[in-house]
Amino acid sequence: MSGGTSAIGGFTSSRLCGKVLDMALSDQDRQLLKDLYRQCDPNEPLQPDDPRYEPIYAGGHCEDPVARLRTHIEWAGAESLQLFSGFQGSGKTTELYRLRGDLKTNGAAVLYADALEYLNPSEPLDISDLLLVLAGAFSDSLKKDHQIDFGRDSWWARATNYLTTTSVEVQEVQAGLKAGIDIKLALKESSTFRQKLRAFLETRVGELKKEVGKFIGDGVKALRAKHQENAPVVLIFDQLERINGSASNENEVIASVERIFAGHLKTLQLPLIHAVYTVPPWLPMVLPGVDIELLPSLRLWKHHGDLTRDELVWKAARKLITLRLRKEGFARLFGSRPSLADDLIEASGGHFRDLLRLLREVLVRIQTQTQTLPASKHVFEAAIQRLREQYLPLSDEDAKRLSLIEKTGDCVRQDSGPAEVSRISRLLNDHLVLYFSNGGDWYDIHPLIREEVKRIVRRLNVKE
Repeated sequence: MSGGTSAIGGFTSSRLCGKVLDMALSDQDRQLLKDLYRQCDPNEPLQPDDPRYEPIYAGGHCEDPVARLRTHIEWAGAESLQLFSGFQGSGKTTELYRLRGDLKTNGAAVLYADALEYLNPSEPLDISDLLLVLAGAFSDSLKKDHQIDFGRDSWWARATNYLTTTSVEVQEVQAGLKAGIDIKLALKESSTFRQKLRAFLETRVGELKKEVGKFIGDGVKALRAKHQENAPVVLIFDQLERINGSASNENEVIASVERIFAGHLKTLQLPLIHAVYTVPPWLPMVLPGVDIELLPSLRLWKHHGDLTRDELVWKAARKLITLRLRKEGFARLFGSRPSLADDLIEASGGHFRDLLRLLREVLVRIQTQTQTLPASKHVFEAAIQRLREQYLPLSDEDAKRLSLIEKTGDCVRQDSGPAEVSRISRLLNDHLVLYFSNGGDWYDIHPLIREEVKRIVRRLNVKE
């Protein structure tokens, strides 16, 4: 029997009879694990030019909602309204960055804004609030993204002037405000301010829309002077789907969002620009006639109820892992068992954020428990189990609803009132239900909870 040591990529391993054995972590190993952990941040949206970005939707593996949005915008003429949705962790913002890049490449002037900088996600939404912050986001993005500064003629300054010259009630609210930026903060943080402002603007939405239109027109003129004549102007208003309320007022907030998109779509079409709004993924349930591009989870299986793998999609998912870990990290983590990556892919259900969470959990367990590389199969199994536990326990009512979704592939019911929409919204936002597309759309439950759902349903049937 012979033994010895060898260096692989700067890391030390031991050989026994020609076989590479797992060894305690070296300092280089620990640094590698730390670097890989940071590379797998599940909450970090990637720019399209990031070396970790895998263009899954643009690669022909599945339908590309971003390409559809881009086509609608480029073919629509001077203005349009586009609705886009995706579940938390689905890569929605990353794909919007790709849309922004594609449009800019094709000559458009693009403005991007985060709705959560302007709106409180736990409070009901009103059309007057939304018009004010849309114009404000347009104004802020003109300065930030295109270095066009209207100074004292910014939207927030115009809004201050408009409100203080037309309403005694609003003047009282504004008694301590210093400038337009204070209106921006008050809209987000002060319920009293919003209530008085809504009362004043309730019968003046048309008038407010005209004021917004005038400012948008000035902004478009400035943009085209800087870019090129007749350049398409696009405003991407991201994170609006995060307006979903709290446990105490979820139904009220959902109803407010529904009212806006059911009754004010024409009002939300801003003049001379293509507006892209992200909307909650439950909106199609309550507004079936509204056209919404919905970003699906990664379709690992070909059809609902058919667990035949779509090999092109699995290949893309494996590449996604390789890009996050880099070749060196992948080799160190998986060793001679690269097929273990498939275990993580399957456990994720095709949900990007869960796949990254699983990778991070594997890395942490190596550092804090096994202290060896490559990772053992037990480490991968334990990581999957930990993620499963984070989805549990399930209530009996949730389990029954999830079982029905698994059987039918649909989460829409004819009696979908506010309470039912609230339940489905929570199941979607918590990733217990995933959305897929393959020519037709379907929903399925997360694979990590299948057995628990079946167990609960069997128990309920016995009791009944």
